[in-house]
Amino acid sequence: INTEVIPAIKGTSRPNAQIGIEVVRLSDGAVIMTTIDSENAYTLTSDANGEFIYIPDTTFERGVYSITAVARDVDGNISEKSDAIKIIVETPGYIVFGTMLINTLSVIVPFIALILLLIFGTWYLWHKLAVWKRRVQKETLEAEASLTLEFNVIVKNLNQKIKLLKESRKGKLTIAETELIDQIETDLTHARTRISKEITDIEDIVS
Repeated sequence: INTEVIPAIKGTSRPNAQIGIEVVRLSDGAVIMTTIDSENAYTLTSDANGEFIYIPDTTFERGVYSITAVARDVDGNISEKSDAIKIIVETPGYIVFGTMLINTLSVIVPFIALILLLIFGTWYLWHKLAVWKRRVQKETLEAEASLTLEFNVIVKNLNQKIKLLKESRKGKLTIAETELIDQIETDLTHARTRISKEITDIEDIVS
């Protein structure tokens, strides 16, 4: 039986006899009910046919119990103790299932929460990275346009200065001036190449 059931145990003895019931919990030997003539004895009376029904006042706790009976007839004769009846009291199945379910959920729920946290964290990092990449790409394009514009202005101004210099000298420049002009043009070409390469490297990284 389960811990929510009060059992009803039938027995047969002599008519109108007093029946003493003893209930012992086998796990620790605790006496739940005592026999006839004992202190706090639990007794009942059989009917005219000698039949009786033992119904405990409360439910039993989880465990194994032994139930025996002793009868005393109307003449005062006392019987030997009856053969023991053993009952097993278990927790109801739905409580066991509920406990198992709670134990299972106590593991599964944190695991699912951890997975959801990892998914959200991954998505958040990806989102922040995507926003950062777009900003870097935008800033890179703006920097490239600005550098190109400024560089072209510098080249244009230098070319104008060189042209004016050549016109003032009527095309007759000294060797030093010619080498200086050539060096400036070479340096400008190299600078344009290096700047373009660096901008391209940045675009490759954030693309």
